[in-house]
Amino acid sequence: MAKKNTAVKSDGQKGVTIALIAFLVLAVLIAAYSFIRYNTGVFQRATTAVSVGDQKLSAMDVRIIYKDTRASYLSQYGSILEMYGVDLANIDTQQCLFDSSMTWGQYFLNQGLNSAVNTATLMDLAAKDGREITDEIKASVKANVDGVKDAAEEAGISVKKYLAGVYGSHTTLSDVESAMTKQYFANEYYKDVNAGFKAEITDDAVNVYYNEHKDEFDAADYYTYSVPYKAEDDEDADPNALTQEQAKARADEILEKVTAENFDEVVKAYADENFETAFVENNPLSNYGVDVDWIKDGAEDGAKAVVPDESSHEFLVVLLVKRYLPEEPTVNVRHILIKTEEPATPAEDATDEEKANIEKANEELAKKNEEAKAKAEDILSKLKNATEDEFAKAATEYTEDTGSKSNGGLYENVVQGEMVAEFNDWCFDESRKPGDTDIVETDYGYHVMYFVSQGDVAYVATIKNTLTSDKYQEFINDAVDKSEYKINNLGISLM
Repeated sequence: MAKKNTAVKSDGQKGVTIALIAFLVLAVLIAAYSFIRYNTGVFQRATTAVSVGDQKLSAMDVRIIYKDTRASYLSQYGSILEMYGVDLANIDTQQCLFDSSMTWGQYFLNQGLNSAVNTATLMDLAAKDGREITDEIKASVKANVDGVKDAAEEAGISVKKYLAGVYGSHTTLSDVESAMTKQYFANEYYKDVNAGFKAEITDDAVNVYYNEHKDEFDAADYYTYSVPYKAEDDEDADPNALTQEQAKARADEILEKVTAENFDEVVKAYADENFETAFVENNPLSNYGVDVDWIKDGAEDGAKAVVPDESSHEFLVVLLVKRYLPEEPTVNVRHILIKTEEPATPAEDATDEEKANIEKANEELAKKNEEAKAKAEDILSKLKNATEDEFAKAATEYTEDTGSKSNGGLYENVVQGEMVAEFNDWCFDESRKPGDTDIVETDYGYHVMYFVSQGDVAYVATIKNTLTSDKYQEFINDAVDKSEYKINNLGISLM
């Protein structure tokens, strides 16, 4: 009969078993952590990334603020960056144009963190000032959340997929609502602070700033005529072209004879039948050019000179008629935009089936555009006799213009020609008076308009905005320094 095995494991064997179990448990925990971190967003919502006083922004809040900051920057400056050779599709890995020590990705992250810190600081200041989240803020947030839903629907994708594309995986509408509420709460305080600073700016302060920065605001009317010459090393130049010495002599001779009254007539005697002179009118001295530089260098009305331009191989005969400060009028206006879309045009080589599909899509689009028009007319009928505050509240709820939604549809100190033609013409109609309402159709859609008032003269508005911005920047920098804000690296890593 076989003996029963009564052997027991040695201490060494027990240790191996325990270590194996511990390893397996750890592996499971790591896997669970990774799953929760990358597949749920739980940690991003639960972990504080930035805090100031009692105000906290989660990693998810900061991620949304960062993404919004990045998108805003690219929307405003993207076309300019492309002119400098930046590939917007892969911008994050490329070297930042104005800071070679970092990539664009690092730059955007820094900007996003700055925005988050400023938001938390403003929230803290607002709370200490007794501010609360108002019904207006809640309405603005709701309208924006509804806008996200509409954008997803227009894109033909789910809200979940849309948010993942805009803000990253596992972002929910609740996350967006939370982050927006905090940003709107901060922004309301920011607007009040800014309004206070702007109200403090006196006419004397505006005049002082103007006198210190005249070249940024003045314009000039002047005549100019170019006398070109061939470069010494230009082997392909016209053999009959003037040398530098000959061109200078001709320019000097013309200069002796020209006045504001006879400029064209004098030049005609020295040029062929295709000669060109230019009367440059209302040219801002903030522009560049040797002619403009000569005027900025102290030329007085009626002065004339031969100005060399070596880079273009020419001498400019310049006669200054007058230098002055333009006083362009501006207007303040609110609007509610209901967007429309332009119908598609089939390609020349489109098949009959493709043309039929485009025609069908255009028919559906025409129905949507008619619905947009009807919606605009319905809004106008409700706001025909509205006060400005009532219109602003409606704009926050209905407008599809993201640039003015949070501001009650307001555009302040709009200058002539700044907006699209139809919008511009309505605003600058001589008969326009405060409280006027109407619908204006542009390529963007239907604009329900509300005329607020005449604004500041353009240069005054610019100076006030600059001084206000300077005051606010000093204010927020000081507030951030005093706030002893905290950035949690773990929270940042979870973004």
